[in-house]
Amino acid sequence: MAKSAMVVDLIPSSESALNVGSPKIWILEHIFIGSSSSTDGFDGIPGNTDDCTDVSGGSGLWSCQGYSGIQKYCYSNTASYCTTDGGLYEWAEAIQLPYNCNYTNYTCNGTTCVSTEHSPACDYPDPAATKRQGVCPIGWHIPSFVELQILAQNSDPGCNLDGGTCTTAGGKLKASPTSTPITWDGTNDYNFSALPAGRRLNNGSFLNRGSYALLWLSLPNSGNPINAWYGYLYSRVSNFYGLYDLRVYGFSVRCVQD
Repeated sequence: MAKSAMVVDLIPSSESALNVGSPKIWILEHIFIGSSSSTDGFDGIPGNTDDCTDVSGGSGLWSCQGYSGIQKYCYSNTASYCTTDGGLYEWAEAIQLPYNCNYTNYTCNGTTCVSTEHSPACDYPDPAATKRQGVCPIGWHIPSFVELQILAQNSDPGCNLDGGTCTTAGGKLKASPTSTPITWDGTNDYNFSALPAGRRLNNGSFLNRGSYALLWLSLPNSGNPINAWYGYLYSRVSNFYGLYDLRVYGFSVRCVQD
């Protein structure tokens, strides 16, 4: 398997891209498209009803990316972190659905993911069959669970993301101690350079920059109104996991070529 990056020209994005030995080509950097609190007065503070909505109707699941256009969070509300780390997006924002889709049950039938509470506004084509562009550049899309599994298995043959058996893939995909602009503790075998950009919680706090990489997938956790799937890498271990968590959290986005 080749370990050098394959660079392609992207329009309108300027990130480079990588083929890790499968038919899938991944953008090398975390996406940072969109307006942020540091540039347009969008403060993203839970409780400020002009900016944020409790999509759960009282349980504190605040969504603060309901403005028109693409919205992103920058870690600690610092613009420079969006440049180096990429933006952080709520799940509905990442796949470009209305903000209230962060709280709805989904049933995905191979053709459509149908929302129980907010149909048809939150319905969208099943990512198992149809690529979801979301916040990605034209010609790229938010990865499906299957595509993340392919990425993991090209690094760790035969492993299973949601079974916890991808025990070496994380180390090979993480940025290395000599990577820039953020160093990490991986070997970066394929120049994928997963960055520990951290996350934003639904209470407006930011955590785990330097420790966690959390990459949204286009798949909701069916039967659970608050969660969606993501890829997870973290410090000091070489594991790579497929997990699910709150859709209102702000996670990173990596895109796959159509």
